[in-house]
Amino acid sequence: MKRVPCVVKAVVTRPSAKASKSPDFPELEGNAAIRAKTFLEILRKNHVAMAELLPLQLEVNKVLHKVYPTVPHKIINMALYYHTSSIGYLENIHKGYGRFTIDKQFVDNISDEDREKATTLLKQIKAKLFKQAMKSKTDARKMNQPRSGNVANPAYPPRDRPQPSVQYKGRRTY
Repeated sequence: MKRVPCVVKAVVTRPSAKASKSPDFPELEGNAAIRAKTFLEILRKNHVAMAELLPLQLEVNKVLHKVYPTVPHKIINMALYYHTSSIGYLENIHKGYGRFTIDKQFVDNISDEDREKATTLLKQIKAKLFKQAMKSKTDARKMNQPRSGNVANPAYPPRDRPQPSVQYKGRRTY
């Protein structure tokens, strides 16, 4: 008996996130960074500790994965990165507030090691922002610096130069 090859066609589908979403949860659109920032806004509206930029409990991402199972892990982790690297959050860690759940219940104290890391990161961010501000300030000065004889802007007329003397016929002196 001769065996005939058989081809089976099957379509494997994953359950879509759209089907399992609650109707009050908006659909996240755009690239990953935009979706993460949108999700962070949603988190700050729905959770008190995130809105007040309080230091969060360790491994809060696992809690958020359980609360928002339809949101991809990458988006949750990116949103947490944006949240925990904000200046207000780092200042609250530097001040030594305790760690809280997303519903603002005290969990633990902040270690000295975490406070030192937050302080260094805060200094780096502020130095970077200061450097950017100085650069934009100098760029603005360069853009507004008047040139002599600026015809486009009558507020800056050409500089008055003395007329060349006619005493020496071979060359001009000013």
